[in-house]
Amino acid sequence: MKSRELENMLPLELIKLGDNNFVVSWYVGQFGTLGLKGGGYLGKVLKYYIKNNCMPNYDEYIQKVSDDCNVKRTSLFDAIRRFLRVSWERGFNDTWSDFMDWNSSNPPSPKVAIRLICKHYLRFLQYNESIIKEKIR
Repeated sequence: MKSRELENMLPLELIKLGDNNFVVSWYVGQFGTLGLKGGGYLGKVLKYYIKNNCMPNYDEYIQKVSDDCNVKRTSLFDAIRRFLRVSWERGFNDTWSDFMDWNSSNPPSPKVAIRLICKHYLRFLQYNESIIKEKIR
């Protein structure tokens, strides 16, 4: 199911709940070690994705995060690559396989990781709606 189709099925209230730092961090933390810059950058790209009605303008969001954080795009991608590598070493590849259908022995590229993180976020919100409402209200 495409993101826009799923978004139309989700209550607007739930999508708004998804634009929350706790929820974004919790979600990104499902796929890697929190506290690494790359995870933070993934979360920031995801926030732009949410704020722009889940439109897949990933290059635009990457550039905005790069500008906001005053880092070069290459540095941003390097940090995400490290986040993915370290996370793979710590066993997060199973979560990528189960939730993202990423079944490679190697982590995805930073661009693919960004696309997958964004693409599956609405499904995460849908599955965890009651927990999210309980935690942030």
